[in-house]
Amino acid sequence: MLSYFLWKKGKSFMVIDEGREITSSAIAAGMFNPVTGRRYNKTWLAEEVLPLAEETYLALEEILSVKLYHPKKILRIFPSEDEKKEALLRLSSGQINEYIINVFDGEGLPVNITAPLGAIEIKGGGNIDSGAFISAYRKWLKNNEFLTEEKFNWEEVVFENERINWRSNEPSKIIFCEGHYVQQNPLFGKLPFSPAKGEILTIKSPGFKCEYLINKGIYILPVKDDIYKVGTTYEWDELDEIPTEKAKEELIAKLTKILPVPFEVIGHQAAVRPATYDRRPIIGMHPEYKNVGILNGYGTKGVILAPYFGNQFADFLVEGKPFNKEADIARFKGKL
Repeated sequence: MLSYFLWKKGKSFMVIDEGREITSSAIAAGMFNPVTGRRYNKTWLAEEVLPLAEETYLALEEILSVKLYHPKKILRIFPSEDEKKEALLRLSSGQINEYIINVFDGEGLPVNITAPLGAIEIKGGGNIDSGAFISAYRKWLKNNEFLTEEKFNWEEVVFENERINWRSNEPSKIIFCEGHYVQQNPLFGKLPFSPAKGEILTIKSPGFKCEYLINKGIYILPVKDDIYKVGTTYEWDELDEIPTEKAKEELIAKLTKILPVPFEVIGHQAAVRPATYDRRPIIGMHPEYKNVGILNGYGTKGVILAPYFGNQFADFLVEGKPFNKEADIARFKGKL
């Protein structure tokens, strides 16, 4: 996204990427939700990130000639009486009312789903087809000669005073957007990232017939023609892209409890998310190598945070505007 906003500002750039087929962005469901967490809080920076995400993806649809932005209503099932009380408390306080359509008590649900305690219907959510975006955007970069398709090699970088030399070129800045591979970066690898492996299933269920994004510990995302994505799991030790039978069984068990119709698993994928310990992105320039920066750590909210912080980084590079303090790398100054 940073490259897109630099392009909008008329600045020159080059994206260096080897084109890994399996990444968290490529396989992600790409969901966004204005109300998150067990306490039904408004998502972080909701009033800013959600409108900009919509504006950005609709603009990219025109540029790339591909459908990306899919608004959907969300049906969040109450898993317990305590969580239901928390949701009703939030509603009574008025903090999330702008996003709430209805509250169901277990009857009259708009879809055939098992929800004995009821559910809350949320607007303002949906998903971005992140796989389609990455494929189309990569093609656009390549066609415009903005892309070098290879792995970045640190051995080719030479720092000379305050200048960078890379293959006889002198870029003014190098910004690393490496996902969880940042932990191999010699300048940023010590930052407090907490990458998490996630696994998702693709299922087919002709008897379900649902246009809602369903949420109850797992999500069920309508894709097309009786096809749904189901996720996700969290694993902090085995950080690889290999799907496991354990995660598959976990997702099937949870799905069976809320889906009262037959389904068939037709796909299973895994990838690693670049999360951080404080659940905030890390954005900014290295305190010593001031022409080297980082933009990373979106966790599960990449589709809505990427436009916001990509735009913010472009504003910093072009106009010197400050970063959001909660995401600024300056909060980890002593770790670099």
